[in-house]
Amino acid sequence: MRIWMALAAMLALSGCSLTLKPVELDRAKQGQLVSAGKPIVIEEIKDARDFSKLPDSSTARIDSDYLKQLGEAGRARVIAGSPHGPVMLVAAHERTVMDETRDLLADALSERGYRVVSAADAPAGTPRMSVQVKEFWCYMPFNFGRALTWTQQMKAWVEADITITGQEGGRTIHVKGYGAHIVQTGTERNIAQAYDLAMTDFSKDLGSKLFTSM
Repeated sequence: MRIWMALAAMLALSGCSLTLKPVELDRAKQGQLVSAGKPIVIEEIKDARDFSKLPDSSTARIDSDYLKQLGEAGRARVIAGSPHGPVMLVAAHERTVMDETRDLLADALSERGYRVVSAADAPAGTPRMSVQVKEFWCYMPFNFGRALTWTQQMKAWVEADITITGQEGGRTIHVKGYGAHIVQTGTERNIAQAYDLAMTDFSKDLGSKLFTSM
């Protein structure tokens, strides 16, 4: 039985108590940041995700009762789950979606010859980024045909609106990444693998749009 159906059954038996399970996102910790390169500042990062719907449908992402239980701190950390709960997946080590996005951006920028510096250490004229995270989510949608053939997919989305301000003014770009792979269960490892695909796709998309915006 698929994990989300099992979790829904658990909910019926155990009430409305929410359980949080950590997921280690490898991609955000793999970057080899360069010590030299063109400086850039990553300023404010905001979590602007819409919790009222899933990335690929108008279905509610998280049941309203669970959303209340998560609170502001929990919403900042949650990265995967079923609308029916009661288990939600959060970034490991008390990290937030903003933390993961900052590391992902720093990694992608480093691969393209940039070095992220603090605002205090930035030379005059250093370009600056402000970020609104529009999507950072993973789940395994039910598909009857795929369920019959054991080819269910774990899907992940990472999207952000990034405003880059430099000496010649500012511009906002929308950067997105998507990843999916076939799974039988919704394990933390499978979630991390879907995110790895989405983050790699996000990095490529950023690279294709970056130089026209600097």
